[in-house]
Amino acid sequence: MNVFPPQVPRSIDEPIEELADDGMSDGALLERFVTQEDLAAFEIVVQRHGPKVRAACRRWLRDCHAVEDAYQATFLVLLRKAHLIARPEHLAGWLYGVATRVACRARVAASRRLSRERKAIPEQVADDPFHEAARRDLRSTLVAALNRLPERYRAVLALCYLEGKTNNEAARELACPAGTMSWRLRKARALLRRQLTGVGPQIS
Repeated sequence: MNVFPPQVPRSIDEPIEELADDGMSDGALLERFVTQEDLAAFEIVVQRHGPKVRAACRRWLRDCHAVEDAYQATFLVLLRKAHLIARPEHLAGWLYGVATRVACRARVAASRRLSRERKAIPEQVADDPFHEAARRDLRSTLVAALNRLPERYRAVLALCYLEGKTNNEAARELACPAGTMSWRLRKARALLRRQLTGVGPQIS
């Protein structure tokens, strides 16, 4: 099955040359794509990292169409910014961060649309409307706070708390030393606490 993003322009008169995934590094594949406009290399990147990108989107989105939209948007970001990635060997972590950010924004946008729609129709009786409203507000606040964190801290929190990975597993996922991961997780928790409580400087 072809998993190449359908939004990628491709001439029907210029079929993609087959390129086997023979263990070529992410960095080498990105270099081929950026310097040679090799779409086959880009497609291997999509095939290699697509499942984890889709899983990251599912962490934040329930609607299957929204998940696919976020999945496609993540690789469109890669298409536009592949030449700006300073450390291609960390592509997996970079993609995870982009997918999380895109999915979080989509969730917030969907929540706002739902709120507007509910205001436009008569109120309906709910089992516990106050509890439901508080839950939605808390989720929106948490998503907004995560979205304001730098990408390296947002990815750490998503891996360790949303996916339940251990520090060592998260370190391997993001290609960083375990000691660095422990420090980054402590820092991420502190930054998130500041965002949620409004204590301390804001994070840009």
